[in-house]
Amino acid sequence: MVGLRDHPLILHLLHQTRRLVVADAQFALDVRRRAFAVFGHDGHGLIVQAVIVAAAKAEMQADLASELRHADAEIAARTAESERALTAIRDQAMVSVSEVARDTAGALVAALGGNADAARIEAALAARTRG
Repeated sequence: MVGLRDHPLILHLLHQTRRLVVADAQFALDVRRRAFAVFGHDGHGLIVQAVIVAAAKAEMQADLASELRHADAEIAARTAESERALTAIRDQAMVSVSEVARDTAGALVAALGGNADAARIEAALAARTRG
C-alpha cells in the first residue's frame, strides 16, 4: 500500500514546512541574542526597572490626584466665603441706597413746597426699586 509519505509532492511539502519551522526558530534565537547584546545580558534587570518606574509613576499620579482634590476643596471653601461676603456687602449697599433715596426724596418734596408724606415716598421708592 502506498502511503502519503511516498508521494513526492507531499514529501517535498513536509520538508519545506520543517525547514520553515527550523528557520523561524533560528530567527527567534537570533533576535533574542541580539536583544541581549543591545541591552546587556541583564534582560531581567530591565524588566525590574520598568516595573519600578511604573510603580513610581502610579504613586506620583496618586499623590498628584490627592493634592488636586485638596486644592479644589480649598478653592471651593474660599469661593463660598467670598460669595457670602459679597452678598452681605451688596445687601448693605442696597439698604444704604434706599436710605439715601428716601432722605433725598423727602428733602426734594419739602424743598419744592410739597408735603413729604413718608408713606407716599416709601411707595414711590418701592415701585422704582422693584424694576
